Amino acid sequence: MGDPTTIPDIPYEGDFDFDHYYHFQVIERFENFDLQSALMGLYPVIARLQLDVYEALPNEEYGVEIAFSSSDPQGFRLHKNGDLVEAWFPYRLFLENTEIINNQFMVWSQLFTQNNTSATAYKDVSVLVESNSYVENAPEGIYRDTITVFIVPLD
Repeated sequence: MGDPTTIPDIPYEGDFDFDHYYHFQVIERFENFDLQSALMGLYPVIARLQLDVYEALPNEEYGVEIAFSSSDPQGFRLHKNGDLVEAWFPYRLFLENTEIINNQFMVWSQLFTQNNTSATAYKDVSVLVESNSYVENAPEGIYRDTITVFIVPLD
């Protein structure tokens, strides 16, 4: 990893006075997953996330609130060709073992400083698809969704 001072801060609005700053990134993204594995309840990993805190105090715990938002306002749905007017079927996302609810913030904490100034934590995002009439009747094709991630510091 390069010099952390060159990493941009996560933009935020409000009256906050932080001496530390966070850096979030998707370090691996798996654009394709095996639908059969997701249907069988094997929870294929679709992304690996990394959260860093810099200029932190030693022996302190840090964290953020994180939310995931589907491109479909109705919730997590995979649409044929990524087009919201095409055929779709629902899916579920998980951050480690916790289910992600569309547009709902959840806490990512337990980010403890590993030295005098920084800490790093990793989490996997996995997917589950339940067999239903939407899946069974979906026309053949490529299905996708775009997820936007929102982060707010806890401090």
